[in-house]
Amino acid sequence: TIPVTCKNFIQILAWQGSINWDNSKFAFQSIGTPITELTGIQFANSVSGSTGQVGFTWAQASLLPQTIPDNSVLFSITLNVVSGATGTSDILFASTPTQLILSSASGSTISNVIYRKGTLSFPGATLAPEFILGSIYDVNTSTITVPVTTKYFTQLLACQGSINWDNTKLSFQSVSTPITQLNGMLFNATVNGTTGRLSFLWTDNNLQPQTILDNVVLFTITYNVLGGNSGLSNISFTNVPTTLITSNASGNAIENTVYTNNVITFSGDLCFGGSTTVTSSI
Repeated sequence: TIPVTCKNFIQILAWQGSINWDNSKFAFQSIGTPITELTGIQFANSVSGSTGQVGFTWAQASLLPQTIPDNSVLFSITLNVVSGATGTSDILFASTPTQLILSSASGSTISNVIYRKGTLSFPGATLAPEFILGSIYDVNTSTITVPVTTKYFTQLLACQGSINWDNTKLSFQSVSTPITQLNGMLFNATVNGTTGRLSFLWTDNNLQPQTILDNVVLFTITYNVLGGNSGLSNISFTNVPTTLITSNASGNAIENTVYTNNVITFSGDLCFGGSTTVTSSI
């Protein structure tokens, strides 16, 4: 069962599109009950060659735009796994058979929507670990707190790297105590010109590989918001000043680790989505 979630779903009037997958590995079974805000959404499933497809169409019946909290499950799709399937397979948003369109409160099409695919893993396949910086939008407070979360953090022994931001818009205040599995993680905050930087360094104290559940917050970073800001500010994983490295249970670097960056959106500027994903090449 695959959840379909959202971020920055703010004052949306209508949404439609398709979700596709490899029908040689999965067969459609059912759609879960959609979230209340999407009451009336219609689904139609079909198969085109080896591609399984679900089309969906929703328009708010009373023409009242809807806002949905971040990370809410909009609906879920249950697929039957075809016997003998191996490896990994993508499940992704597509414009076939139903075109992807999202409409704002005024009924205008939103052009910068981000659709993020999922990956399904079969027995024997290991997914690359992912580290994710949370997005913050419509900032109108003196401080903000950005969560650093993870996915596929399975039997890892060490990780290190840097997080950078625009120090003309945000100044470092503090970093929280990390999750128990990362006991002993060290941090160092510095500034280089207009760039704020936070380095992190962790190796398990007992050299015992750790596994952390998906979407768990590893630690948070709190910033002071400098007055008068507008527009966007990137917050990104980088190799400066500390190189990004993640090590598996054997102590070897995992070369396909995924680092998902994000943006801070200040008051008056609305951004739907905004994340970017970078795969390290160490």
